[in-house]
Amino acid sequence: MELRASGEDYLEAVLILGQCMGQVRAIDIAQYLGCAKTSVSHGLRLLRQGGFLFGSAGLKLLSSRDAKKAYTHAIAAALRMKESVMETVTTVQENAADILASAKNLNAQRVEQETADTLGQVEEA
Repeated sequence: MELRASGEDYLEAVLILGQCMGQVRAIDIAQYLGCAKTSVSHGLRLLRQGGFLFGSAGLKLLSSRDAKKAYTHAIAAALRMKESVMETVTTVQENAADILASAKNLNAQRVEQETADTLGQVEEA
């Protein structure tokens, strides 16, 4: 079974909530992630079928090499998220410099226009 991003999110939530609560329910994950319980229930069923989770009343991560694979996928998701955030930050910084230069240029043009308008009014009088 290939683990998708939502599955990685569910596994990460099980890991985090499991450290605090021991066993985790679908409703706990839905509240933690801010999504529908039905979506979480479906995703958890797929993770159980894939061998990533076990338990019915409460969920626990496997404590075998499959668990290592699940943890690896969760960490990979976090690293992808970090890369995405850093790319966005870089883009914003680059755009901010361009925006600042454009704003200064607009203000300079406005001052020139106001000066020209003032001089034109003085000449007419």
